[in-house]
Amino acid sequence: MVSSCKSITLSPKQIYSVLDPLLDREALIWLAALIYLGLSDPTSSTHISLFPPDWILGIKSPGFNLGHSISFLLHGDVAASILAHYFGIPAVIILIWRMASLVGDRRRVKRLVKKGARNLGDDYAIDS
Repeated sequence: MVSSCKSITLSPKQIYSVLDPLLDREALIWLAALIYLGLSDPTSSTHISLFPPDWILGIKSPGFNLGHSISFLLHGDVAASILAHYFGIPAVIILIWRMASLVGDRRRVKRLVKKGARNLGDDYAIDS
């Protein structure tokens, strides 16, 4: 007896409808950025600068090579990450903390809405 396997394909809209209740849009953007940096080649010499003085005067921004540093870190090369930019490791920690706080805030708000709280400060009121 042979069973047939059906492949499940989800459109981007369906994926978003599943993830939207769980994640904040900002958290999704940070997650997508980290996934992109994790999948990209950190040794690539291509660099897109969004720093106007770099375009005009050739002055490098303070965050120059930060993306390469994060990419090296996500590939497991801590030494190269530190050499590329010393703030790569703290940046990843800060981004993960930010995503976790956004998800936590979203869950807290949904819980308050289910309880019927009209004011978000109701749970934090101090009785005197």
